Formats: sequence, structure tokens, C-alpha cells
Amino acid sequence: MTGPDGKAVGKIYNPAIGKYDVAITAGASYATKRQEAAESMLALTQVYPQLMQLAGDLMVKNLDWPGADVLADRLKRTVPPEILGEENEALPPQVEQVMNQASNTIEQLQQQVGMLQQALLDKQREQAIDQQEADVKAFDAETKRIKETSQMMTPQQIQAMIVETIKGLSTSPDISPAPKAGANLPLDFSGL
Repeated sequence: MTGPDGKAVGKIYNPAIGKYDVAITAGASYATKRQEAAESMLALTQVYPQLMQLAGDLMVKNLDWPGADVLADRLKRTVPPEILGEENEALPPQVEQVMNQASNTIEQLQQQVGMLQQALLDKQREQAIDQQEADVKAFDAETKRIKETSQMMTPQQIQAMIVETIKGLSTSPDISPAPKAGANLPLDFSGL
């Protein structure tokens, strides 16, 4: 069987054929529930008038007349923050003061750390410069010693000292490099 739109119909429900059970529950509509809540809240404020100061914004929000939401917002601003709870929770002034002091202390400590780090870098640079100056002085002193020593020696003494140094290097297995294959050349310093 096809329906009015031309598509095949899988199941047909005809209330005239067969027996059907239907359960219906009736209750107050949304508007009625809202009116009942507003009436209950107004009755409660007659018994406990301070309730209007504590929850007046909630009561007015449930009233069914134009501008109720605007008035509810205004009333909400008059409710003390500790009553509103977490949504508008303000810190006590003492806590804010302590937090501000802690923030200032942290900022000062960060500045001091930065200054100390800069001082450390400056000191390390000074030490590096001092070390370079000491190295230059040591090299200069060695150069002067060699110059003084060489002025007192004759050329033959200098040559003999060089030959002895080279012989000491060639016979010492710790200092000389390992000989390469085919590089077994005898050292002859007798002609020097």
C-alpha cells in the first residue's frame, strides 16, 4: 500500500480495529505552576519580611508581569554577596590586602633575583678577564725567560739543548707516536 506522498507504508494503525490502552495524567501548566510559586513566595514574605531582602530577586523573577526580569536584576544587586554564594563571591578586604602584599613581595623578589643573576654574570665575566690576563702574564714571563736564557747561551749550547730534547723525545715511548709501517727511518743527529 502507498501513502498520499507515493511512498510505501509499512504499518497501518487503525483505531477502529483492535483494542488500545491510553493513560493520561493532567497537571498544572507551566504558567499555573509559576503563579502558584509566586503566590507561595508572597505569602512567605508576609510571614518573614526579611526574606524580601535576601531572596527578593528570585521572587520577582517568578512574577508574571512585564519588567519583572529587570526589577529582579536590580534587586539582585542589593542582595549581600555572602548571601548570593559562589556566583558573585567577593573576597574579604583583609584577604585582598594579604594577596596584594604577597603579589608585591613576589614582584620585589623577582627583581632581586634578576639583579643577582646579572651580578653573577658580571662576576663570571670579571673572572674570565682575570684568567685571560693571568694567562697573558704567564706567557709573557715564559717568553722573557726563554729570551734571557737564550742570550746567555752560545749557539752551540742552544743546538746541543735542542738535540738532547729531540733525542729524549725519540727514545721515550710515552711521548713519541707509534711508528707507521714503512716509516722506520733511523735518526742520526751526529752531524749536528
